[in-house]
Amino acid sequence: MLFGRWIRQNGNIMTPRRPVLGKGIFHHQAVIYSRNIHAWHGGYANIKGFTAADYLFFAALFASSRVACRTIDTELAVVDINGISAGLQTLSQKFAIDYICGRVTRLQLLMVLAAHPAYYRIKSFLGLRR
Repeated sequence: MLFGRWIRQNGNIMTPRRPVLGKGIFHHQAVIYSRNIHAWHGGYANIKGFTAADYLFFAALFASSRVACRTIDTELAVVDINGISAGLQTLSQKFAIDYICGRVTRLQLLMVLAAHPAYYRIKSFLGLRR
């Protein structure tokens, strides 16, 4: 699996040394991997309302000893930092995955879940909701 740099829409080039899911140093658009990985691992979870399927898929791959990840010094994607994955619903799902994998504490997960209902109200109030 090759992991490259990505460019945010604001022009900032992100050059990570390695993917780190828990710190947001990862975008599936900047990954090149063999289709054969899906043959032995399976595909993305296709569940209505589940917006962190890519995160779950790659979290499992990074935890596997069967997949080697190498970074390359090439921009592979332009990333929309305001896309659907930027919302609190996806963040909540990612924290739940990280909690299951032992990367975050119960308190961290509960704080994110508690903020979820207020997030969209605040965003609407500020006129930031699409």
